[in-house]
Amino acid sequence: MYLEFDSDDDDFWQDAQSQDPHLFDMHMSPNSTHAPSTPGNAVPRPGETPISMDQLKEVLPCDKPSVLNPRTFEPLPTSQDAHCWQNHIDTSLFTGTSMVFIRDKDPNNNGVFQEKLWQGKNRVFTLQMQGKFKRKPDGPLCFYLCALDDVASVGMISKRLGKMWMAFARNWEKGIDINFSPEPGKPIAIIAPISPHWTGILETPAGEEPPPLGTRLPTYKECIAMTGRDLGHCEDPDLDATYTFEFYTANLDLHAWRLVNIPVLPALSIHSLAPKFSGIPGCTGFAGCVREMGPEESKFVRAGTGGDLAQAYIMNRAGS
Repeated sequence: MYLEFDSDDDDFWQDAQSQDPHLFDMHMSPNSTHAPSTPGNAVPRPGETPISMDQLKEVLPCDKPSVLNPRTFEPLPTSQDAHCWQNHIDTSLFTGTSMVFIRDKDPNNNGVFQEKLWQGKNRVFTLQMQGKFKRKPDGPLCFYLCALDDVASVGMISKRLGKMWMAFARNWEKGIDINFSPEPGKPIAIIAPISPHWTGILETPAGEEPPPLGTRLPTYKECIAMTGRDLGHCEDPDLDATYTFEFYTANLDLHAWRLVNIPVLPALSIHSLAPKFSGIPGCTGFAGCVREMGPEESKFVRAGTGGDLAQAYIMNRAGS
């Protein structure tokens, strides 16, 4: 995970450079053709029916990112004339709203969010969540990012690079961990406890108005000052307060489906990095959620504890 140094320099768009698609040797069992596995507590609600793999093939567009409903696997519609996806949250832990924003190179395609989120910033991806906790989390809140199913695996080069990165990343967050050995119910995944030092977190007391979603939060330090304390990993929230979370990065350019702005590296196609999903030829992507970590021994289990704040599948199908 590469985090943005929050600079006001907006000159971040660079031409993609060629990349060997086999460099990281990520692959999937050739016999695997099943649908994506469901993360967290994403079970269909009354009136919702998961679509079949054949139906997903029909509706998944080519050469553009799709955000799928984690309960039905249907692509969610964009909103507000921008690359913006909104989803209601109602789990055993949290109730509220999550929103995913992806920046377009053309400011005219970003709608009202060009000014509210992107203008003057390097960031190209933003996730916001807002709502109330129903109970105290079991362990720290964390980001959980995993392969679309339980059989995708990583090659030797990817594993070496991943371990090197993890050793470096633990200098600023010791709880970061990676599962390199997938097994049923426990896919390739990375987990990272959230922190107000790299995630915007605001606590709004009961009776006060929280900030509107779709508008960037103040800096990390300002959020801590406005809340009045460092919330740590949000293990002890006020159940009467409203919480607003914002994660953003200048490196995950999902509109172009590439990693960008990483020092000494060219732009990298996500198709060459993310595990391929054999159920749909040319498709790569990942499932992700923000959730309570739960017990250490089961933290990589896809199903988790059911205590989620946000869930999403993000996929891209390469054109023929």
